[in-house]
Amino acid sequence: DARISKATIKVIVSEANLMDPSEDKSNLTYIPEILSNISAKCSLSTNATLTRVCRTWGDLASDQVWSSLPSLLPLLRILLPLVMVDGALDFDRKARTPNWDRFWALATRVRSLKHNDAQTGDTTEPSTQLTGRISPNVIPFLLLHQSWTSGRFLLPKLETLKWLAKWEHSLLQLCHFLSPSLQSLEIRFAESVPADLATRNLECLASLPSMNVKTLRICTTYTEGDSDVQVATAVASFVKSQPAIVFLDVSDIWSRGEVVRSLIQHANILSLELLLCLETLEELRSLLKLLARQCPRICKLIYTVPSTLPPLTPRHAIEPLLSCSLLMQLQIFHDGISLGSKDIKNMAQAWRRMEVLNLCAGSSTISIFHSSTPLALLLDFAEEFSPRLRRLALNFSCHEELPTADVVWTSFPRLEVLGVGISTVSSTARAIVIGEFLASICSERTKLAYIPEKSWRSNPFETMSWKSSPNASHWAEVAAVLESGQRLQMAALTKALRVKESQKA
Repeated sequence: DARISKATIKVIVSEANLMDPSEDKSNLTYIPEILSNISAKCSLSTNATLTRVCRTWGDLASDQVWSSLPSLLPLLRILLPLVMVDGALDFDRKARTPNWDRFWALATRVRSLKHNDAQTGDTTEPSTQLTGRISPNVIPFLLLHQSWTSGRFLLPKLETLKWLAKWEHSLLQLCHFLSPSLQSLEIRFAESVPADLATRNLECLASLPSMNVKTLRICTTYTEGDSDVQVATAVASFVKSQPAIVFLDVSDIWSRGEVVRSLIQHANILSLELLLCLETLEELRSLLKLLARQCPRICKLIYTVPSTLPPLTPRHAIEPLLSCSLLMQLQIFHDGISLGSKDIKNMAQAWRRMEVLNLCAGSSTISIFHSSTPLALLLDFAEEFSPRLRRLALNFSCHEELPTADVVWTSFPRLEVLGVGISTVSSTARAIVIGEFLASICSERTKLAYIPEKSWRSNPFETMSWKSSPNASHWAEVAAVLESGQRLQMAALTKALRVKESQKA
């Protein structure tokens, strides 16, 4: 630890240009900025050791030790020993006098907190790993003392909170950790939590004063869609009460559009992930038009619709979003969409910042409809879209005639991954033709991605694991031809550069 600290000091001092010859270098280790950087780079056990060096080192190291907790239990153990009571951890009030001064002093250092009540907990676990259920008697005990000491919040500087609720009693504890300092909030409702209880809890949170939450994620694990729809209304109420949200993820909760309709004061939203339970394409179009109007600055949009919805069309799934000129990532999880040259041109003109475009990954293992885009239209994407485009995924129809390399007039300059979704190749001979076409239009670093077996929201940009699937043999042949062509291109480019350099010499 001493060796690491000395090396770190030298780097930090050098970067900060603090090595002034007139200064006493023996005192550099007591500059708070340097100590903060040192402790930030040390492990938890190292910082625990540093807390015992001296008061100066101890205060700054304690900030790191207590800044991020796996649960509230390590902090509760500072106040009083913990014992198991009725399947949850409670204070042993007879053990000794509570150490309130140290408890409240350390409570102000907590910046990040996780809560997971999936396990009841074990008092023999090390403090740094102590997790489990907190007895319903604990929080009232803290609040009682807090009211007498004129305190306001249990963790007044908490910035990040992740709350996994599997035990219904923990839902009632959540609200006591919300404060104006909170920047990021994630709430997960396990299936064991009744939907009506989750709904009441969210409605209670919505009634509290607005916080400064920038990142909000709310998840459920209900197997019944009706439970999700019930909770979605309360989620929308809570979202509506938090106008500071910039990043919103409700991609695990089926909703009928309530969340989108709640974004009436959220013009600053940059990222949004949705799971939409809709029945008609007109519903989808109307909802997306509303979203584009209420969130004009959105940069990232990911939405999933059920496979039972009719085949998506550009008019319903894409056109309403063309006014979102700042869009950099769009992912639509359905069963594909059929595009024409005009659709591609309209998207390219509207989204000059687009970097990630996924229009192929299915939302279900059951496919009723299937739409695809002619593979030859990749030329339109390469010609029309900005060089910013790094990832592109569609379902392609691969049986049409393709232009040969000598007549290909454009290519992707920076495309990193080309996803072909669940597209099919009929034979090895066809795989060779497709591989040669892709080699002529893709960059030298483009990787091929394929979805061999449909699953829930398959990753359309997975470039490695699919090659071992028995269903991917022809696409593996396409990838081999593409990689061979890329190696030839690199060899030709290297040779041309050497000739140019020799001519200069």
